[in-house]
Amino acid sequence: MFGDYGNFMGSMHAFGWLFWVALVGLLWMVVRPRSRSDSPLRILQRRFARGEITAEQYAQAKAVLDRDDAED
Repeated sequence: MFGDYGNFMGSMHAFGWLFWVALVGLLWMVVRPRSRSDSPLRILQRRFARGEITAEQYAQAKAVLDRDDAED
């Protein structure tokens, strides 16, 4: 009687849900506040902990960050 109309509506319903879930996810990614873990000091601490920079480089970079904070 309705042919494939029922299958078409079922697939459109599924795509509708996918659309809204994707839209909400995208909005959440755009609107969410940035994590404090991405601060320059945290990045510097992680680099030092991984051994990417020496203690001297860490101290110099931290002094620059502290100086920049004091100027604000």
